[in-house]
Amino acid sequence: MKHTYELRKLENDNISTTTVLTLVAEPKIAKQKAADYANSNPGLYTLRRVETVGVYFTEINEKK
Repeated sequence: MKHTYELRKLENDNISTTTVLTLVAEPKIAKQKAADYANSNPGLYTLRRVETVGVYFTEINEKK
């Protein structure tokens, strides 16, 4: 089953993170791609699965 993952880099101040890679893949493939990225770009990374909880669409009613 495919999931959405984000690979986040922990910055030097240890407070902020930056999303460096977004993947939609099987868990094993996502882990491998994240490891490949981390090996080619030194730093401290976390791989997180992202779940979409809801999507909302609203229309703006124009008053005449």
